Amino acid sequence: MSQKELLNRNEVPAEATWDTSTIFKSDEEFEVAYQKAEALLPQASEFQSRLAESSDTLLKAFGISQSTRDQRRASVCLFPPAE
Repeated sequence: MSQKELLNRNEVPAEATWDTSTIFKSDEEFEVAYQKAEALLPQASEFQSRLAESSDTLLKAFGISQSTRDQRRASVCLFPPAE
C-alpha cells in the first residue's frame, strides 16, 4: 500500500483546492472559529459513549452541538469530504 504525502495548501494546485471564501470571509474569521472549536473539545469528549445514558445527557450534548455551528464550518475547511 502506498503512502500519500500530505501537502501544504500552498503546494496544491489552486484548481484542486476548496474555495474557502464561500465558508469564511477571511483567514481571521476561520482562526476564530477554529479556536472556539478547539476549546469545546474537552466539553464534547465528556459525552463520549454516554449519549444513551439518559435524555438529560443527550440534551446537554445536543446543546454543545448547537453551539458549534461556526466550528463545524471550520471543520469542513480542515477535513473536506474524501473523493
